[in-house]
Amino acid sequence: MRTGEKEQVLSVAAPRTAAVNACPLCGSTTCSFMFRAPDRLHGVPGEFAYRRCHDCRTVFQDPRVVIEDLSLCYPDEYFTHQSPDVRSTTPQTGLRLRARLRQAVIAAVRQEPMRGAIGWLGGLLSKSRRLRERAFYGVMDEMAPFRPSATRALEVGCGAGHLLKALDHAGWRAEGIEWDKKAAEIARRTSGRPVMVGDFKKAALPLAAYDLVVLNHVLEHLPDTLGCLRKIADILAPGGRAVLVYPNIESLGARTFREDWVPWEVPRHLVLPTARAIKKAAGAIGLITKSLKSSARGAQEFNACFRHYRKGEPINPHTVSITFPDRLFALYERALMAIGFELGEELIIVLEKPSSSKNVRSKGAAGSILERDKRG
Repeated sequence: MRTGEKEQVLSVAAPRTAAVNACPLCGSTTCSFMFRAPDRLHGVPGEFAYRRCHDCRTVFQDPRVVIEDLSLCYPDEYFTHQSPDVRSTTPQTGLRLRARLRQAVIAAVRQEPMRGAIGWLGGLLSKSRRLRERAFYGVMDEMAPFRPSATRALEVGCGAGHLLKALDHAGWRAEGIEWDKKAAEIARRTSGRPVMVGDFKKAALPLAAYDLVVLNHVLEHLPDTLGCLRKIADILAPGGRAVLVYPNIESLGARTFREDWVPWEVPRHLVLPTARAIKKAAGAIGLITKSLKSSARGAQEFNACFRHYRKGEPINPHTVSITFPDRLFALYERALMAIGFELGEELIIVLEKPSSSKNVRSKGAAGSILERDKRG
């Protein structure tokens, strides 16, 4: 680190904290101390403690950074300020056959198959999750617009617009909301979509309007998980779904590396619920858990970062060197997942708002595909 950079880090004020004293998800006061750690990614001053709820097993920061000082935890080099690589989410038309195959796969997924051989081939290719996601420009299955009538999507905490741009290309009429003004401006410019600036829970968003609400590694940054779930229930259209992607605190990595697990991302991650805790809390406000799975994405990078953590070395999860043991760790994690253990590094939870009718609507294309791919 150059001298100027060191002085700049030291000049940043440490964020203030306040006691929480109870689980922010279930309200239980039966909680125990887990660990205390500094910010190893960006050097935000101070050390921050985390506790685990004995009842729902949620892990949360306590004492927690006060809302007024949360901005101090996000330096200018934080990834939300970085413009996305346009090439990664821009549709590539390529050969005519490739474009036709993409259309055939999308049509098959939406249960509106094209005629002839191209339609048959599209139906065959659509059985592969990987090929479905490629057809929808890299948007994961859980976020794809399977129903033609589902058009409006909201990404909460859209950052610099990486995913927002992909959702737009996949066929959604996508919008974003981002609390950081600088990141929101980048997202508008790079995605071409409207992005509101503000606090998601307080924002004046239309009720029962969105067919999809996405929180991609955002839930863990929010201090009020229950309030967030209630807001999601309010703005989802009947039959609409919410997709939550966030670190799995019951993963193999979390169990192995403990306080040195990279996805704790101290101090920016405030509340990290278990899958069971989210399912119970969502059910209490009327949201149905349609699918729940874990993903091993990032496992080898986290294992590599662990080595640097233990040595007290600075790390960058995106540029860290991957070794054979790191790949072996990821392979072992995937093997455990293949036999039914949800030990992946991140959770992917799909919640659905029931239809206004007395009976919940039939699953349709989206439901059948999500159920079929519960285990990835």
